Amino acid sequence: MDILRGRLIGKIDDILSQVVSQETPPKSQLQIEANLVLPQDSTGLARRVVLDCIDVEDLRHHVASHGGTPTSSSSCPAPHDANMALGLPSPIETVSSKTMVTPFVGYAAPDGTDPATTNATLPSQLMPLDLGSDTPSTLPSAGQSVIEQTPPTTPPVGHSTHDTIGGDRTFPKRRKQDHGHPHKPEQSTIDKLIEGIWEQIHNPKSLAMGDDLKETMQWVLERMSSQTSRCTTTNLEFSNATKCCRQITTSSRTARALEVIVQAHWVDCYDARLGALREDRPDLRSQEHKKIVLTEACTAFSWSEKELRNRMAIWKGYREIKDAAGWCALTFAGPGIYRFCKYRLGFDEDAIDKLRGLRLRSEVAADTLQPQWRQLLSLVGESTQIQWRGHPHDWTVSKKKGEDPLPLAVTYKQWDANFTYKHLKDSIIDRDLWGDTDPRQFEKGPEFYCKTCSQRQSSVAQENECECFSDLYSPNPRTPTPVQIFRTDNGKNNGLVACCSFERGQAVGEFVGMITKGLADVDVMQSQAGENEPYQIWQGRCGNFTRFMNHSCAPNCQFETFSWLGVQRIVVVSKGVAAGKELTVDYSGRYWDNLDKICLCGEPCCRYKDRRLPAPV
Repeated sequence: MDILRGRLIGKIDDILSQVVSQETPPKSQLQIEANLVLPQDSTGLARRVVLDCIDVEDLRHHVASHGGTPTSSSSCPAPHDANMALGLPSPIETVSSKTMVTPFVGYAAPDGTDPATTNATLPSQLMPLDLGSDTPSTLPSAGQSVIEQTPPTTPPVGHSTHDTIGGDRTFPKRRKQDHGHPHKPEQSTIDKLIEGIWEQIHNPKSLAMGDDLKETMQWVLERMSSQTSRCTTTNLEFSNATKCCRQITTSSRTARALEVIVQAHWVDCYDARLGALREDRPDLRSQEHKKIVLTEACTAFSWSEKELRNRMAIWKGYREIKDAAGWCALTFAGPGIYRFCKYRLGFDEDAIDKLRGLRLRSEVAADTLQPQWRQLLSLVGESTQIQWRGHPHDWTVSKKKGEDPLPLAVTYKQWDANFTYKHLKDSIIDRDLWGDTDPRQFEKGPEFYCKTCSQRQSSVAQENECECFSDLYSPNPRTPTPVQIFRTDNGKNNGLVACCSFERGQAVGEFVGMITKGLADVDVMQSQAGENEPYQIWQGRCGNFTRFMNHSCAPNCQFETFSWLGVQRIVVVSKGVAAGKELTVDYSGRYWDNLDKICLCGEPCCRYKDRRLPAPV
């Protein structure tokens, strides 16, 4: 290391002497940089670090006032101090197998031009420092990753054989930003929280109540006060609420949903106890009231006041979420709610407003998908009665706050007073027309290979190799899809909204309905599997949520055919849909031919907004 330090200082002294004696542009600066390579950086690329910047005119003035030439021996008493003067101590002294630094010196142009792009035209003495043949060969070049002390026998990909210390070297330029493909905007913290709630509601295992959780609930209920079996919200009894909260907080580490419920309820009970004390003891000051209640709670929890206050700050955030979005959102918030309430990033009035719009929609989804969630409310005295029953898509929700969900049939009464709809997981065959034949099947097996990836398909997990649309077709498909039927506000009646984001290329769902043929003057999907007879998929009275996707001339989804186990399927594939956006497809020109309607998609590229409707007869 001493050899390296001595050679480095000597080289810098030589460069400083030559810079002073040469003519340079006005306001020129000498910039000293280093390439830092960290082994934990998976890219293996060097990171340029600016060590110091010296004004050439100031350097000349210093030399003129002190005489002689600028050297490390004359200006600095010791090598270490010389490094300090040049801004080099910590990078040079930490050169090891873990951190590699390659120093180089170059002019910083007055106009701010990147010296890495101009070094090719500079004098040789201003190129990367040649530290001599005795310098350890373990110092890497820019962009070269450091794994071992032994230098590679072949140059890294993307670098020339001259990209070494002391050779002709051109430093890599910064990658220009691709303005044609802007970065995906980062979700706000409240949007992440809301999407996490939807993911938990649509995850069948999110509230899997194991025996330990059931035993904990029963144990707590049995040990509550004999006067009341639970912490009812009508009287907000503080001591019972504290007992319940203490038992859940300290005994049920696995019951995250249960914890946030009782902790948010405890804050309500705390405020109620504080209000009652103010009425009973009006002679005391407000701070004295708080001190008395906090002392009671600290004694019951066996915590210090500081610890209780820190927890209360987070629990109050839980209560705010409960007040805005209801118990359902609090129950399914998941582990991310702790960080959200602790740091309160983005926890403002706009966030509260978004949560208010989530209340009824989340309850409809939770009651129909995971009705057991309401049983958790028994510990805080809330009703466990399910409000929304049936299939999750039997209800049409509203994006507007406060509007109650409506039964699906009600939204079609103006066209069909007897409207009914049967929700299917898989298409059904019209046996009167097709008998025992499935017109979608074009292979008999026994082995099937994907037409897209050429991998083997099987309903057995150990044998299946195809991962195309695995959310829909695999031994363990995803259920259910995080979407809701909602009432549009532009005259299109119902539509389909994405509760969670769908990445580009991700399957939204299969177009499911009755496999039939020969239908005319109705909306059907036309398709054909191989050389089989053409078939139709009709969703008039049965199918799934894909029936409610509206047309758009600039859709964010599209239809694709896919074969699974030798049977053709029609899949709705996302083009990239953010959470909260309406899912749309292009119905194609065949749908609009001779149709006496105008398009309401509202897109600037709409093909049918100005069409002339046929004159009424």
